[in-house]
Order: sequence, then structure tokens, then C-alpha cells
Amino acid sequence: MSDWGLVSFRYDCEQIIKHVGKKRRVKGLISKAYDYPGMEGILLHAYNGVKYFLEAKNYKTLFFGLSKRDLEGSNWAEFDTAFDVFWDSGVIKPGYDNVKHVMNRWDQLGGYDSDEKLQYDLFSCEGMYGFLHISYTSNLDGEEELKYGYLYEDKVLDIKGALDEYARIRDISEDLPDYLKEIITFFDDNAKFIGSEDAYWEMEKQGVALIHDVMEGNIDPYG
Repeated sequence: MSDWGLVSFRYDCEQIIKHVGKKRRVKGLISKAYDYPGMEGILLHAYNGVKYFLEAKNYKTLFFGLSKRDLEGSNWAEFDTAFDVFWDSGVIKPGYDNVKHVMNRWDQLGGYDSDEKLQYDLFSCEGMYGFLHISYTSNLDGEEELKYGYLYEDKVLDIKGALDEYARIRDISEDLPDYLKEIITFFDDNAKFIGSEDAYWEMEKQGVALIHDVMEGNIDPYG
């Protein structure tokens, strides 16, 4: 399979478990490489996934449990918290799960010998249509932040900038379809664009740290 583009989504949320009145902090990472002809597929997965995540978070809890990572012997055996928010929802087929690959490798090797190799496995793909990193944090005081950066052709771009660059390179002159305009508006209205490469790579390092700590048993992703 050709992995043409990647979407990663890291989240760190405080919640109240309603039936027991207990506070918890839920952390997770989705990192998926998609085999789909065009940047449109990457953006559709990101848009549908983030909307689904935010709606589910506000409605109930993040325990979806529909597709559980249950690798025998893994410290991540119970980590079923919304890792598949980027399901296709009937739009396009699911992508290759880089986090699951890392879990398999971790169990086979007894860990990684460097965070650089772990980072590569978490966020690697052929990258023909770029790498979209998204991060969401919230707390019980009502503070929340959604931020993102799209790495395309060695530039960190916002959604419109990535689409413009994509169209320029491929000499596409057609107007954007309405669904792509809707995606641009959603991220403009709801997310903060990180405009530097340093901030982009920091998002990857935070994902690596989360995976490393959970697999080492240093933190409980359910808080």
C-alpha cells in the first residue's frame, strides 16, 4: 500500500465521570497514514475525525470501545479511548494505524532504543500529500485549545495554504468545492494555526513522549 499522507491527532482532556462524580484526565494519540488519491482525503479524515471527537467529548465520554487495542501483553491493552476517531464514516477507507504498528514493534523489541526511531515509526509515510498534525487540550475550567499545522513540500501551512500549494504544484485551476471551503472555515473558526517548524516538530515530540510513557507504564492514559 502507498501511504500518501498522514493525519495525527493528540488529545489531553479533563473530564468528570458523571455517574461517580470523579475527575479524570484522558490522553491519547491517533496517527494514521492514508492511501487516497489527493489532499482532499487527508482533509476529510481530519475534519470528520475532529468534529466526531468534539461532539462525543461534549455528549458523554471518550470511551467509545468499538475498536479496542487489545494486544496481549501490551501496557496499552486497555487504551481504547477514541483512537479510531478517523474512521472513514463511509467517506474513504481507514488508514494504516502507525500507533498500532509502534505497539507491535515495542512488544517485539522490548522497547525502542531511541526516541528518534519511535518518532519515525509514529509519523512516517510516503508523504506525497503531506502531514497534518492536530492537538487538542481542555480542562474543567472551560479552557480548550485546538491547534494544527500542515507540513507540505517542507513548509508548515494552514489548510488554505496547503490546498493552494497543492493546486499550484499540480496546475489545478478549478474553484474549491464547497466541502473543502467548509473544512477551511471550520479550522479557521475553531483552531489555532501553528506557523513555525519548531512548533510543528514539538507536536511530534509530545506524541512520542505520550506513547513512550504509556508503554513504559509511567502514566495511565485514563488519568
